[in-house]
Amino acid sequence: QNLSDFDVDSNNLTGSIPESIFNIQKLSAIDLDSNNLTGTLSRNFGNLVDLKYVSLFSNQFQGTIPARIGVLKKLEIMYLEFNDLTGAVATSICNNFKTKNMGGNLQSLTVACGGANPEVSCACCTCYND
Repeated sequence: QNLSDFDVDSNNLTGSIPESIFNIQKLSAIDLDSNNLTGTLSRNFGNLVDLKYVSLFSNQFQGTIPARIGVLKKLEIMYLEFNDLTGAVATSICNNFKTKNMGGNLQSLTVACGGANPEVSCACCTCYND
């Protein structure tokens, strides 16, 4: 329960993110990039109120980006590119950008929203082509 940083990037991990990780209240950083993780992104990310940094790029996550991430007012950086995510990034997430002066700290959100046929639509993201 006192874990603050969970960093297991580039470890060839498979499967989905265990739901139990969303019970670690002090978690401020999750770095799971460059693995072979699958499944959807849990709406329970919103439980991690101290979360500042999320790096999930280069996995095989599917589905949409949960709007509940918009409740994370301390979130500063989130990397989601190079996955199989689709849909629109919720306005509640974009409103957390520091420049919006709405109490959020978000500075960078990267997703696959570039190219001729983007998988994700996002008005506030840094876009990459997957």
